[in-house]
Amino acid sequence: MPLALLLDCTQITSSLLLTHGRGQVGQCGIIFFRKTLLTDNDRSTARFAEVEEDGDLTDLLGELRVLLPTVQLLSAFLITVPFAPRFSEIETTEKHVFLATFLFSIGSLILLSAPAVQHRLLRPLVDRRRFKVLATKEIVVGAAMLAVAVVLAIQLVLTAVFNHVIGTTVAALAAVLIAALWLVLPRWWRFRRWV
Repeated sequence: MPLALLLDCTQITSSLLLTHGRGQVGQCGIIFFRKTLLTDNDRSTARFAEVEEDGDLTDLLGELRVLLPTVQLLSAFLITVPFAPRFSEIETTEKHVFLATFLFSIGSLILLSAPAVQHRLLRPLVDRRRFKVLATKEIVVGAAMLAVAVVLAIQLVLTAVFNHVIGTTVAALAAVLIAALWLVLPRWWRFRRWV
């Protein structure tokens, strides 16, 4: 018999009246026992949900560790481009492409680093699920900006090295590859329930 049932019913009843709004002497042990079971269930469910949410949050931050070096490298490359000796010789159109590439790259860097900074500043998180949803949106928009920046960088570099036709063609192929791997394939996997 649980220890709670062995306790004096009058002591238990007073605490149950506060928590349940009922608690007759004859039922106090049963009500307390049910409350204990529910509390233990709620605790184990909450612990499981917390571990699952922590895992999701850990996965999310791990994904950022993959994306951030890419955008950092691209941004570092783009910062040096205007200081190259031949930069002043490129056409005005290519300077506009460079500007767009640079802005998309910096925007991506800001968006992809935001969840890590926000996570650090908001610790301990009050609502992990909501944070995960907001951070996921920032990551998706940041990845989209990174994709545009990568395509524009390919176009910029190959146009400078070869010509406009080759630069645009390879950039278009890269855009198709990114769209296929980042958008189409994951949706296909989900549709087929493969992952």
